[in-house]
Amino acid sequence: ASSFDPSDTDTDSTVPSGFANNGRVIQNGSDNQSTISQTGGAHANNGGAGLTGAAAYNSQTGTGHRSTVTQYEVSGDTEFDPASRVDVFQSGTDNTSNVLQTRQANSAIVDQSGSTNTSDVQQIRSNNMANVTQTGTNGVSNVQQSQYDEATVNQGGDMNNSNVDQGGSRLVAFVDQIGSSNQSIVIQRGSDNSANVDQSGNGNFSNVREQFGSFNASDVNQSGDDNSSTIQQGNPGGNPLTNGSATVAQSGNDNLSSINQQGDGQIALVSQTGNGNDSQVTQEDGTGTGGNYADVLQSGSFNSSVILQAGTSNNATVTQSSDSNMSDVNQVGSGNSATVMQGAATGSVS
Repeated sequence: ASSFDPSDTDTDSTVPSGFANNGRVIQNGSDNQSTISQTGGAHANNGGAGLTGAAAYNSQTGTGHRSTVTQYEVSGDTEFDPASRVDVFQSGTDNTSNVLQTRQANSAIVDQSGSTNTSDVQQIRSNNMANVTQTGTNGVSNVQQSQYDEATVNQGGDMNNSNVDQGGSRLVAFVDQIGSSNQSIVIQRGSDNSANVDQSGNGNFSNVREQFGSFNASDVNQSGDDNSSTIQQGNPGGNPLTNGSATVAQSGNDNLSSINQQGDGQIALVSQTGNGNDSQVTQEDGTGTGGNYADVLQSGSFNSSVILQAGTSNNATVTQSSDSNMSDVNQVGSGNSATVMQGAATGSVS
């Protein structure tokens, strides 16, 4: 008999180190399928010994659910120490959940109260935390974690797609999709990086890539419709970006923002509240001091701003509050500063 109770947070709901595994399945609906596999012998070269220290719980109260939980130790040991735990709640219809844990001290919570949602969580190392909530319909969430990573995915709309790939350590990702037909891709490498993607509109696309750096922070907020944002921080073929930050907020429709930062100590802030705005910020290599800074604010319609800064101690600020403005700032040297403000008249500054 199992003492596992999902409403409890005390030790009777987990598996203390050195104790047997704990697995529980509750099915109150119809046409539900649940599989829990807790083993050390099938995947680890430990002579077929069993696994201990694994806890799994699956509650299926709707219809047509599919749930698979696989917990095994890849290092050849036979115990999760500290224990790893999986909680899967399926109360809607035709939801699918797959959770894989291969080491100790992992936690995965999947809550599917909508319909026809798919969640895939893979925790291939240790000390990871994943929390996936799907209250809409036809949502897809994929989370892959390495070690000491945290991922939270909330899908409340319809036909949302989220992919979180954390291949470093101490990485944090938060994805909130309450609109419909949104797509979010978060790829994190390095260490101590964070990404926050909020898509409350419809048909938005966000691609956040933080590679080989540390202490990078990306914040994307798309509350309008059909917006697209791409952020890449760090250079896979060169020096990593350190202490960089990129923030994109698009509350209008059909906006496009692309930020590419390579080097160190760079900050880029872009806010587009109108419709049809286009902003591209590229800050190459700090080459020492790395004092680059870019701030673009476009509150009108049909504005376009392109900023390219290569060198050290560069500063660029562009504000376009009316319609049909275009600004191009290109700074290659060092110690440069540029400020562009455009009102009712159209113009170009280079």
